[in-house]
Amino acid sequence: MKNDEMNLVPYEAPQARSGSGGDWWALGKLESAVQNADGSFRTFSVEVGISLQPHGDYLHCEDDYWKLVAEMLPKIGQQVAPGR
Repeated sequence: MKNDEMNLVPYEAPQARSGSGGDWWALGKLESAVQNADGSFRTFSVEVGISLQPHGDYLHCEDDYWKLVAEMLPKIGQQVAPGR
């Protein structure tokens, strides 16, 4: 890995996470390396993911709501992807 190069490494499946900011899904991690003054490298990784915070009164039809989320997420991805 080159200095200052960041690689996105996807997970095989989303992983549920919970933290001080709430619940979210880890989708992968960014890996990088920084070269020290002595020529050695420090490597690090940071998880990346998405938080799903439902809005509106969906509890009476929760199963249908999550089916709709699964249907719409790829469409959202197409709209926000670079070079759309």
